[in-house]
Amino acid sequence: MLRLILLTGVLATAPLFSASIDPSLKDGELKWFSLTETKAEVLQKVGPPANVTTFGSDFEGWQYHAGNTDHHEYSHYFVFRRSTGRLISVTRAYEEEQNVDALFPPAHTAVHRTADKLWGARVCSLNGGRRLIAMGSTKPGERTSQLLLILDSELRYFHPWLAD
Repeated sequence: MLRLILLTGVLATAPLFSASIDPSLKDGELKWFSLTETKAEVLQKVGPPANVTTFGSDFEGWQYHAGNTDHHEYSHYFVFRRSTGRLISVTRAYEEEQNVDALFPPAHTAVHRTADKLWGARVCSLNGGRRLIAMGSTKPGERTSQLLLILDSELRYFHPWLAD
């Protein structure tokens, strides 16, 4: 009986991972996060994080492991402003590179490169002052292992080369 109670407790606090926490398209629009969510809303949608870190003067990161992810690596990383408790970015790290062309319509997508031109990313401008970024992918058909959804206003803190 004690084992059943413990197992129930573990399952009740396990992350509630589902397809809804991965980016998708519905009627041609990105369905993921609006970046207006609070910590409580993310906790309700995703469950408790595997790890919480604070960094800088005003940031808090929540790491999650989904699927068969190597538990030394995270599958999802949420960053909040500590002063407001609001979500400012979500990163989805994939074990195997993904084709994300459907999320990057040419009319709303630009390619940005680092100053040395050795590395780049596709950047899609979205409503709500958000940008979706395919790290390391600079053209259709080129796969990525990391998607980042971030508020325009926060790019300068994390990826200044994309803020220009």
